[in-house]
Amino acid sequence: MSAIPVPDNLSQIFADGRLTNYAAIASITLLAFDHILTFGEEVELIWKSRWNIFKVVYLWQRYFALISLSGLTVGELLDEIKALDLEAIITTVIIFVVDFVLVVRVWTLYARSRRVLVFLVILTILEAVAMLIVGEITLTIGMRGFRTPDISTTPLCDIPDVALRFVMFYPVAPLIVV
Repeated sequence: MSAIPVPDNLSQIFADGRLTNYAAIASITLLAFDHILTFGEEVELIWKSRWNIFKVVYLWQRYFALISLSGLTVGELLDEIKALDLEAIITTVIIFVVDFVLVVRVWTLYARSRRVLVFLVILTILEAVAMLIVGEITLTIGMRGFRTPDISTTPLCDIPDVALRFVMFYPVAPLIVV
């Protein structure tokens, strides 16, 4: 039985992983700090107002992001692949809630013009379609395996499906629509 080969840059891989975790924890800490700083204003302006779709979207976006990102940071430590699949779903939900808020804001800025609303809804639908297509392409490529040079100039290495999805999925779809 032969020994499993160990990459030359294994210590760098662990250091990069640790740095990524530190960045994630720092980001969540800043988000939680922002929530604490603005909590009093939120109670006065949001919680005491009447219930409507915008109040629900605001509360959803504010707390869903904090809770899901906190859970994902812990989840990545437990099972990386399942956590990253869940991260794809959560990130997509966050993107569409933000898109909804932006559509409503721009539509309101243009005096609630029906033409502007139709245009913005079409763009949002195109973004969703582009995200689905690019996501499916990256999943297909990822399942077959894809070889590319590593950034650290080591010999060719395999890029897992999850890495491909995040490299191509999120930045590409909005660019296709625009």
